[in-house]
Amino acid sequence: MNIETVEYRRLVSLENYSHEAVGATARVGPGEEPDEALSLLRAWVDQKLDARREADNQECRLLELQRETRELESRHEAARKRWEAALAFLAKHGVSLHEELPF
Repeated sequence: MNIETVEYRRLVSLENYSHEAVGATARVGPGEEPDEALSLLRAWVDQKLDARREADNQECRLLELQRETRELESRHEAARKRWEAALAFLAKHGVSLHEELPF
């Protein structure tokens, strides 16, 4: 039997209950073994899937960091408002702070 082409496809499940298929087909060259061509295809497909998985992980991490940033900005704004309220309360009772606090 003479094998002229080989094909490798892989289907992976993604986090959002969807799937992605990556595959490739190659012609077996003269003097090349089909097993060698298949091995190269498998390595190429796996590399592409690993790159996709890494990109998905980076995107998830970015979204997480953006959420954390919004939370910290919100907490910072709330703390600033409490500080201004405390200064106004002290000023109302005749207490003034002439120096910045060290924190």
